[in-house]
Amino acid sequence: MVLVITFSRCEYVKSYIAELLSDNWLLKSKLA
Repeated sequence: MVLVITFSRCEYVKSYIAELLSDNWLLKSKLA
């Protein structure tokens, strides 16, 4: 059970970081 929670949390963090990176990329492309 704990493993499942940890895994889902890890997946959530990964998707969150991916969104942050894509947002930063969009901002940079707009500024460029």
